Amino acid sequence: MLNIIIGLIIGIGIGLLVMFLINKFSNMSEDDKIRLIQNWLLGAVILAEKELGSGTGAAKLALVFQKFTEKFPTIAMLMTEEQFNNYVNQALAKMRQMMEKNQAISNYLIGLQIEDQDNR
Repeated sequence: MLNIIIGLIIGIGIGLLVMFLINKFSNMSEDDKIRLIQNWLLGAVILAEKELGSGTGAAKLALVFQKFTEKFPTIAMLMTEEQFNNYVNQALAKMRQMMEKNQAISNYLIGLQIEDQDNR
């Protein structure tokens, strides 16, 4: 009986949290929603680069898309492949721009690629 009550409390808590997040996202302006997605994609692109390294473009795109559909399932259903690819390309351009302006970021990503190659 106690397990049922605990399960109900946890379920209600998760439900309230989801409702809060949906409400918060729904009340955002379109520009804020796009900016949120762009920032999230930038992080996902950087993590995919870190995880898979260079020369794995299709695998990185698939990984980012998988993570995106997990994080934003409704938006992923509404977004065309072309739109998604455009957003990813914008994130890639921003990542490259960040690497040019900040040597530490560049060293971090390049260093990871070198370490990955050394471990093979």
